Amino acid sequence: MSSPRHVSKELTQIGGLHAHRDHTSWDVSGTSDVALLVTDAETKVCCSHNSVEGAAAGVKAFTFESRLARQTEVLGCWGSGGRYWHSEVQTSLGPRRSTLCVPYSCTQADVEAVLAPIWFQRFIGVDAVTIERLTAQELSHWADLRLDFAIVGLDGCGTTSLRHNLAKHPEINFTHLSVHNQDEDFFFMEMGRQTLPLMSQVQRLNAHRDAMVGVKRLGIYQPVMWREEVLEFVFSLIPDMRIVLAVCDPVDRFERKLHLEHDANPAELKELMARKLEDKTGYLRFATALASMKRSFGDHLLVLEKDELNDPETFERAARFLDLASFPSRARLKRYNSRGRHRTPVCSQPSLIDAVKDVMSPEYQVLEALLPRPSERLRRRLTRCESPDGFEEENLKLLRWRDSWYKKQGLASTCAGFSRRCSCSGLQVHSSELH
Repeated sequence: MSSPRHVSKELTQIGGLHAHRDHTSWDVSGTSDVALLVTDAETKVCCSHNSVEGAAAGVKAFTFESRLARQTEVLGCWGSGGRYWHSEVQTSLGPRRSTLCVPYSCTQADVEAVLAPIWFQRFIGVDAVTIERLTAQELSHWADLRLDFAIVGLDGCGTTSLRHNLAKHPEINFTHLSVHNQDEDFFFMEMGRQTLPLMSQVQRLNAHRDAMVGVKRLGIYQPVMWREEVLEFVFSLIPDMRIVLAVCDPVDRFERKLHLEHDANPAELKELMARKLEDKTGYLRFATALASMKRSFGDHLLVLEKDELNDPETFERAARFLDLASFPSRARLKRYNSRGRHRTPVCSQPSLIDAVKDVMSPEYQVLEALLPRPSERLRRRLTRCESPDGFEEENLKLLRWRDSWYKKQGLASTCAGFSRRCSCSGLQVHSSELH
């Protein structure tokens, strides 16, 4: 099967992409078979063959072939000088859905009041008497989204630091379409498994970009997008789209997952870890997804190791990857959401750590293949339990310095001035372990 990026190039060569903007006619000989001309009185309605019933719509939309067909259909519609609409009708027998290609001059009211009812009655077999409600929304194409790059993961591998530090470049900005001023944008996640974007969604993102001054590269940040196979296909259809991926030791991510979801004690740890490791397709297992991204995006994929994110040269590489000038000298790179302490009892169980490493062997192999220069920690498969990463080393230095300073001031028992999330006893215990 062709890769998504290869397919997207073929689609743009078919003709019709952006044709709706210029109202021009294109040669769509390669796509004419996707449309059917229907004449009703003096109105010509070009309706696509795509029609599905009820819940079957969701199942059909998951397949690569059906998604590819929808991309071809919308291009054929635009190439014929039309506009592509998704219509849904509620009947006493349940919902019916279909897509229609209609003349460019037709409005939403025309589609809902005249054209869609004709189509549903004549070709879907819906009796006019059974129609309770009918809605129509215009569709667009993913290629019309004016987006330049996406940070898609891996969650738990320094993506927050990556996003905030990239935003310090004067020509980079990020979307915040789902929640204002929220780092993570759920714009694509909220689309669910749409085969095509709504025209309103495309206009919303593009208007968001138009409001930004001096921005050359607009990115979206959502660190769990790597898990969504459909988004890999979607991003491959956006021209010159770049994908940025932060990665880290898979056992460290595993330990973080335990920390976030469970208050594990040593007695329950082995059973809890075994249950987590049984899931070979979920949060922890990223080897297949990352290998697929590499095949799809090639040199349009930038993979950064978490240990590199405290090095300014890493962000210079990112700027070059996005075809931008260097970061300004005033930019101060920082770390976010980083802790320098053991979070769970896992680190006190070396045999369990070794067992997780064995299970995560495919993940280690993929990381070593993707990274041009894997760190020594990764090559030797040393987790944060055995060797702190670059971020944690900085945190450990800070904790040592603070502990030493407060002891000199006679304030060790009060922990005055410490971060509220770090307990006094926790810092004292941690400090004694280090010295």
